[in-house]
Amino acid sequence: MGSKVIENIMNRFHFNGSGSLLYWQRIQVGNKWCLTLEGQPFLPTADRKELKQYRNRCLKHSNYWVGQNTKVDQEWLAGLVAQEGIAYQRTSRDRNQFWGQLGVPVYIDKGKKLAGVIELAMYHPEEDYAADYLQLSNLLEGENLATKALIVKVTYKKDAIKFPLLSIGIEYLWENVTKLISGSARFSDQVCQP
Repeated sequence: MGSKVIENIMNRFHFNGSGSLLYWQRIQVGNKWCLTLEGQPFLPTADRKELKQYRNRCLKHSNYWVGQNTKVDQEWLAGLVAQEGIAYQRTSRDRNQFWGQLGVPVYIDKGKKLAGVIELAMYHPEEDYAADYLQLSNLLEGENLATKALIVKVTYKKDAIKFPLLSIGIEYLWENVTKLISGSARFSDQVCQP
């Protein structure tokens, strides 16, 4: 898979605020592998100095080892996503979170092999990035690529809701399912396809 495919996905992504998309490519070196930003697509929403500085700081993490028997710094979102193989987010609900972030694994070979990670870095953290995850998931699918997240399915009477959990925790899940069951939100407003 070439970087042109990732560029096409990035160019079709609709930002909800000021931020950037970065692509961390997986590089295989013998039995180990690492992620790198070097020479990979980067798309900021505007010419903001902070977004470019963030990418430059991330370049320092390039070529760190990821994989089995490797400890990944939990602060490095792209590394965490690659290590665990599922999407993660950092939101306004997280303590001391200056940036909003969503990390989405990119898979080739029908979801069998990790190719890299797309990271969405937002200048101001949102409460949730489920809509951005779904948008990226659909864009990846349109290029015959795949992604993975923990998907929660809740059935109540004859209605069902599926949504990505994205490491947002049981409190968020409880709050939103309670709203749906109590009638303060409608299932049809909440249904999504991963």
